[in-house]
Amino acid sequence: MTIGLIAASGGTAGAAGAPAKVDATNYTVSCTGFAGSVKFSRPETTAGTATPSPATDTIKASLSGCTVNNGTGTAVAVTGAKLTGALTNPTSYHKCGGATGTPVAITGSLTVKWKTTPKLTATSTVIAGSTATTSANLVVGAVSFVIGASSATGPFQGTDSGAGDLISGSTGPGTVAGLLATCGTAKGLKSLTLTNPVSGPAATLS
Repeated sequence: MTIGLIAASGGTAGAAGAPAKVDATNYTVSCTGFAGSVKFSRPETTAGTATPSPATDTIKASLSGCTVNNGTGTAVAVTGAKLTGALTNPTSYHKCGGATGTPVAITGSLTVKWKTTPKLTATSTVIAGSTATTSANLVVGAVSFVIGASSATGPFQGTDSGAGDLISGSTGPGTVAGLLATCGTAKGLKSLTLTNPVSGPAATLS
């Protein structure tokens, strides 16, 4: 996904010389850093289940290294970004080792709460989840994921109302063997610690 033309609107000076809040609806942003976790509503196991049922993943993370493309509008610097939300796969077999790189349809949303200079007229982007793609990178020994969006509200919608937004991360190098071992236990895998994606940006809102 590439950053396209921006139809942006800037702010004007506020009362007592304070910077006016910026409408960043049509701005875009790209972040390089991801640090967080995902908790499963039902543990993942090696055997999985015989029949599918809904699985909800609760995600909490911080985004860093964010660069804003403001077009011709007022420049904005991101000083902090917190991501939270829950995404549901309605037909999960709750099985480890099923990462194929094939997109799976999901429901739910992720909210990114922004801290910026100057401040924004709206401080949260709500991203509607559309697909989740999980794959195992055996070269570095990490499990990677990419969340694709169908739409978004709030700032950083770009030119497509957030339909091209992506959120990405991984379990970090050398983690696959340990994760598979946990999947083979009676309690299964209940959560994952997530870090930067193996390649590409952690978040692209355009």
